[in-house]
Amino acid sequence: MKVCFFVNMFGKGGTERVNTIVGNGLSNKNVDVSFFTALPAEAPFPIIGNYYSFSGFSKLDTIWNYRKFIEIIFKGEYTPEKYFKKAIYEFIKINQKEKFDIVVLSNGIPISFIPKLKEKFPNTKFIAWVHSSYERTINPNSFDNSSKIGLNYETSVIKGLKNADAVIALTDDELYKYRKLNKNVNRIYNPLTISTKGKANLSSNKIAFLGRISINVKGLDYLAEIGGKLPNDWEILIGGDGSDEENAKLDKLILEYNAESKVQKLGNLDDKGIKKLFEQSSIFIMTSRVEGFPLVLVEAMSYGLPIIAFEQSGSNAALSNGEYGILVENGDTKMMLKKLKMLINSLEVREEYSKKSLERCKDFSVDKIVEEWEKLLQKV
Repeated sequence: MKVCFFVNMFGKGGTERVNTIVGNGLSNKNVDVSFFTALPAEAPFPIIGNYYSFSGFSKLDTIWNYRKFIEIIFKGEYTPEKYFKKAIYEFIKINQKEKFDIVVLSNGIPISFIPKLKEKFPNTKFIAWVHSSYERTINPNSFDNSSKIGLNYETSVIKGLKNADAVIALTDDELYKYRKLNKNVNRIYNPLTISTKGKANLSSNKIAFLGRISINVKGLDYLAEIGGKLPNDWEILIGGDGSDEENAKLDKLILEYNAESKVQKLGNLDDKGIKKLFEQSSIFIMTSRVEGFPLVLVEAMSYGLPIIAFEQSGSNAALSNGEYGILVENGDTKMMLKKLKMLINSLEVREEYSKKSLERCKDFSVDKIVEEWEKLLQKV
């Protein structure tokens, strides 16, 4: 069986890391795996198999980008296929040679190419792998202004999802939503992407947060409010970075809620930095308004960190609706603070939830997830 994982760009993000881990896992199961990226990029992670990267853009493509924004202004959205013609043509040439049995396309832009590719290769099976929530993927009225351009091609994404031979969603909640568009939707969790060699310090007075600095999506306004009301000897450590604008907004919120001494920004963290963050903390907090599948929760659980999070489809799935961590109604900062103080005031309670975290993360082992992928590929 020949399988190609098709992503928009191979960077160091979670989507690319997960594609690499699943692809490499299948390669170890004697599946012939290749990777293709629609934007020029070197593979940031070690891969097993062929790696194809689009050779690049010319000055003419800058003109096309201006046309894209003009299209958005007049139509409210754009058609990604128009602006990736050369990358699509390059993939077509590769597939004519390689003759992939299955192509797995991750997230909106690649998924929008499915109708075109299916027309060209009627005997190839195309799987749409959706890493974002249903709302962020196809809802043009999303509150996430930081991803506004990414929400301006929903018509093309919907067509891609409808034409896919199978869709992979990351949670049961998302599975039912995507079944409005495609009957063959499967739920496969993302695997744990780090090799854990450490343990949380449950006696610490530090609370970990790790994620992109995006005020609306990650609920950092909630986090600043909660931070300002923590006991004086506790603090929240924020790992992650974002745009200058988002960082400035967060700094302003920290001042507004008098949280300067209780919230510390660590900036972007590499693997060693993340390891240190998890090892020096005794609680992990998630304040996101929306998440597809928050792999960061699984990574935190693998260190034995007790989890407290606002309810949304991603944290509900990761914590099995509160069985393995504390869930609070989304946006209820008073209740979040109350439950957080329950953890803060009792080492015994933290130890109890630490055991639950370590038990839950076993469900996201690479071997288990790759086995689920094998079964799906055989039946698609």
